[in-house]
Amino acid sequence: MIIPLTVLSFLDHQESSLLLLCSTTGHVSLLPLLFRPQEATLRFLLVILHALCVLKWTEGQKSRLEVAYLFGLAGVCVFDTLAALVLPGLVARFPFLPLLVYSLYCWVGLTYSWLCLYWNMWCCSGEVKEKTRRQTKLKAS
Repeated sequence: MIIPLTVLSFLDHQESSLLLLCSTTGHVSLLPLLFRPQEATLRFLLVILHALCVLKWTEGQKSRLEVAYLFGLAGVCVFDTLAALVLPGLVARFPFLPLLVYSLYCWVGLTYSWLCLYWNMWCCSGEVKEKTRRQTKLKAS
């Protein structure tokens, strides 16, 4: 979903605003693959660098819900790193709890991105086609 959305973000501002949420969530969902404690700093730096680059590139208006969700992603990363230190009994009893938190939180973000993209395509496809037709007529005349 990230690669097609990146291509679409060149064409329309609405898709561009979804790119930050979708790509950051998609990349954060891969962070549990870097599971060693030595890789924790690398995980944070990769996500922050990616989010800053995409934020600079998109420069769109984000809704409060999307911004809150992105701050929540940072909270999920911190929870994963500090869960074993703060809640050792809970993590010992449920060793896959941090992975479950990652999975559920990223599922919410990617589902939201997909639904917004689907809504934009469903409702706005006629407007985009009409705008493209008008621009083509203007260029032809």
